Amino acid sequence: MVLAGIGIKELPSSSIILIEEEIGSIKGVFVQRTAYNMAKEGKKVLYISSTRSEDEVVNEMNLFKMEIPESMKLIGNSKAQLTLMEILNAEKAKKFLKNQNLDESVEDMYSFDVFVIDTYSYLFMDESFDRWLSSFEQILEIRKNENAIFIITTDVGVLEERVETTIRSLVDGIIQFKVDKTGNKVNRYMLIPKMKGLLPMDKIVPFKVTGEGILLDVRERVG
Repeated sequence: MVLAGIGIKELPSSSIILIEEEIGSIKGVFVQRTAYNMAKEGKKVLYISSTRSEDEVVNEMNLFKMEIPESMKLIGNSKAQLTLMEILNAEKAKKFLKNQNLDESVEDMYSFDVFVIDTYSYLFMDESFDRWLSSFEQILEIRKNENAIFIITTDVGVLEERVETTIRSLVDGIIQFKVDKTGNKVNRYMLIPKMKGLLPMDKIVPFKVTGEGILLDVRERVG
C-alpha cells in the first residue's frame, strides 16, 4: 500500500475515496498502484478508465513494473455516464462484462470489492448539479449495499465548484496531490484532509515518482 509509510495500511471498507490533483498524471500512478496492490491481496478490482484504452492502462502500469493480476479487470474508454452506472450496478455488471467480450472466467465476478473510476471528473464536466447528484447517489447506494470501496479521481477545477464541494463533503476520504514550483525545481507533496477512521493529518507529505511509483518522504511527517 502506497500510504503504509504514514500509517495507512489499507483503505477503509465500505468507503468512497476521492483522489484530487490540479491536472496531472500523479493521481493515475497512485490509483494504479493502489488497485494493483489490492488485487494482489485477493480483492476483486474493477478499473474503469474514461480517457484511456485498456492497452494504454496496461502499458502505463508496465512502466512501473506492474502486471495485471487475474483479480483485476480493466474497462477502457468508458465515456458514457449510463455505461458507468451499468457497470457499477451489481445486477447488470455480469451482463455488461459478457457483452464486452472479456474472459468468460469473469462471469462470476459481477460483485467487485473495489471500483476505480479514473478520471471521474471527465464524465460529468458538462452536467448540471442535479444530474450529477442523481448519479452519485447511486454510487453511495452501491457502496452501502455491496460493502465496496470506490476510488475516484478528479482534476481540480473541471467540475463546477458546487459539485466539487459536495463531493468532498460526501466522500469518506480525500487524498490531494499538489505541486509547488520554485525556480527550476518541482516539489511534489500529498495532503490527506479527510479519511474515515483516522484523525486529519496536519502535515503535508513530500513524495517523489520513481520507477516503482510514488515514494513518500516520511521523514518530513510529524505526528
